[in-house]
Amino acid sequence: MKILKTIAEFNDYKKYISGDALGFIPTMGALHKGHASLFKTSVEQNEKSLVSIFINPKQFNDEKDFLTYPKTLDEDLALCSKYGIDSVFIPQKEEIFLNDESITLKDSSISSEFEGKMRPGHFDGVLLILLKLLNLVRADAIYMGEKDYQQALLTQKLCKTFFIPTQVKIVKTYRDSTGLPYSSRNTKLTPEGLEQAQTVAKMFHQSTNEAEFMRALKSSMHTKVDLDYYGELGEKILMAHKIEDVRILDNKDKKK
Repeated sequence: MKILKTIAEFNDYKKYISGDALGFIPTMGALHKGHASLFKTSVEQNEKSLVSIFINPKQFNDEKDFLTYPKTLDEDLALCSKYGIDSVFIPQKEEIFLNDESITLKDSSISSEFEGKMRPGHFDGVLLILLKLLNLVRADAIYMGEKDYQQALLTQKLCKTFFIPTQVKIVKTYRDSTGLPYSSRNTKLTPEGLEQAQTVAKMFHQSTNEAEFMRALKSSMHTKVDLDYYGELGEKILMAHKIEDVRILDNKDKKK
């Protein structure tokens, strides 16, 4: 497995694999089984698979959240190797963002609600880093988790808007046995908090509408949840809540 730390190293590697179908999985590290499901799908569908690890400061609207984001590089590289990833790109901030960075991206539709409303500026940072990486990597396909549904839709819109030929593949959310989606932020929960999050996941997927979900939450004496939102987007119902100051996202298909 190749470890690429600079754009120059990446460009040399890209020449080496020229002609091979390339799958790309952008991450911020703190990798888990959810990421592994993306790796597996890419490896099955492409001749080469590349993972990027870059904690993007421009998509955090809370500096504390950025500073405390989990950093587990050794474990991340081991997971990439285990699932057959061919190369890992770990660029430095100074190469990705110029000192005089002044061009920004904004979306006025998908980004105006749910996560975009709760985290102003978040998707601006996501769009900017994705545009940079997609232009640099020029992969045949990019793999996104369905858990971050708005982000996946925005990636599709980004590629369409700027004529980027990379195909966006949205991979089904990987969950634990209780139905809770895997997330890097789950590691911040105490054992009690994790149990509460699993309970909320069960309630969310068992309920048929928001009223039923809210009744279930209120009847649960041991579940302290701050609900950020619950609503429909496209074919999905999106929900986000906080437990122990950790934000947890989930979604499910709308009932037919």
